[in-house]
Parts: sequence; structure tokens; C-alpha cells
Amino acid sequence: EYDGGDHIIVVGRVLDLGSGSGILGIAAIRLGAACALCVDVNPDAVAAARRNGAANRVEDRLRPRPGGPAALGGESFAPGGANAGGGPLPAPAAR
Repeated sequence: EYDGGDHIIVVGRVLDLGSGSGILGIAAIRLGAACALCVDVNPDAVAAARRNGAANRVEDRLRPRPGGPAALGGESFAPGGANAGGGPLPAPAAR
């Protein structure tokens, strides 16, 4: 959510798919998310996300998990943003 001022507030559960270091999940928690699921196919990335969660004292709410989209196990998440390489992102699909 955007509060209309200088603040972004993240609510609910966040999915960081292709999480790498887990930085987006950690940032979301720091901005108010209840928890963040960090999924990555690279086991080294999952380990890094776990270490970074502990280093940032959010390990109780950061859930690193190995795998791809199938690792979500049917969990659902609210629509969100992306960090997709710096280019413009497409508009969200109509609901």
C-alpha cells in the first residue's frame, strides 16, 4: 500500500519467487509484511536467504524454500510487484 506520503507499507504475506539472497522478502518484512516466502531453484540462494534472514533478525518470518513455482504447494498470495532487471514492467493483467 502507498500511504499518499513518503511511505510504502507492505501488508499480508509476500512471495519472493527467484529470491536469490532474499533481500526483497527481508525488505517486505521490514516494511510491515507478516511473512515472506522466498523460493529459489538454487540451493546456495536458499542458504543465503536463510543466513540473511538471521543476520537481519527476521528469520522467524522469512521462509526460504528450495524449488520453483511448484514449491508453493497451492499457497496463494496477493498481487505484488517485481524486480525484473531494471526495465519497465508490464501493466498488471485485468481481473
